[in-house]
Amino acid sequence: KTTEEYKENVRKLIKNDKDAQSMANNKQQVFIQILEGAVIKKYPKKELEAEKKMLIDSFKNSAKASGVKYEDYLKSMGMTEKDIEKRAADQAKINIKDKMVVYALADKLNIKLDKSEYNKSLEKMLKNAGYTKKSYKKLSGQSIEEYANKNNLYIGILYDKVMDEVMKKAVSE
Repeated sequence: KTTEEYKENVRKLIKNDKDAQSMANNKQQVFIQILEGAVIKKYPKKELEAEKKMLIDSFKNSAKASGVKYEDYLKSMGMTEKDIEKRAADQAKINIKDKMVVYALADKLNIKLDKSEYNKSLEKMLKNAGYTKKSYKKLSGQSIEEYANKNNLYIGILYDKVMDEVMKKAVSE
């Protein structure tokens, strides 16, 4: 390729990236507006507790990865275990509301995410990151499916699908 072709290709890549970033930002702004109007009558206790535990575990894992005792890690952040419990409980409520709204929108818009489509999305993520299933497992010590389950990637993929439809409807109306 010529230098000019290369430069044109780079310009297109940059424009596509900016367009994707702009669309993601627009989706996020619309979702925030939807969340502000959403009222959750009752939070599911089991999910709240699981989310809270996951958040606290992530703090513990960060401490461990830093080679620091959990208590010392909290002190370095100027927090107590009680503070973390409160912060995790508050964040769990936010996270669960987000998920409940995504599921409600999916239901209202009759959007489904079947296993095949979900797996294709995971494979696309791997490809975009420069991995195959095999190379990812070798590097991380876990399959992409295990990672996806631990990190709730399903809801993120469903969110993208739901918000794509919401944005289409918003533009057509």
